[in-house]
Amino acid sequence: MPTRDPIVPLTRLHGTWRLVGRRVTHADGRVTYPTGDNPRGFIMYAPDGHMAVEFFMPMKGPDGTMAERFLAYAGPYELDGDTMRHHLQISAQPENIGKTFERKVSFENGDLLLSTSPDPQAGPGSMGSMIWRRVTVP
Repeated sequence: MPTRDPIVPLTRLHGTWRLVGRRVTHADGRVTYPTGDNPRGFIMYAPDGHMAVEFFMPMKGPDGTMAERFLAYAGPYELDGDTMRHHLQISAQPENIGKTFERKVSFENGDLLLSTSPDPQAGPGSMGSMIWRRVTVP
């Protein structure tokens, strides 16, 4: 059973994190990992209040087939309790510029989890969590 750390000071977020998984808990209790065993991406939080993220995400296309999509954005961030807000100033998806993405923040066995409920792809009653592991210098 994973251990969940309590929310800690903002400084714990500072640095670079590598994407290690995406967990979806469905309304019926099933848990899936749609990124498979080799997710690719990074998120960075700077002490000056800016962040940047880029990752590949399997997504359903208009024809219903799965395809890998590149997502990237950057801008200021703010943490309010366990709620993280990313204010998008640039984005690889122009329709997202000016939007604010809100995520719940938690830590599990040292990994950073950014979660949203419902998960945009799994629907009502679900929760999606991006799982990030701190990058260490070899």
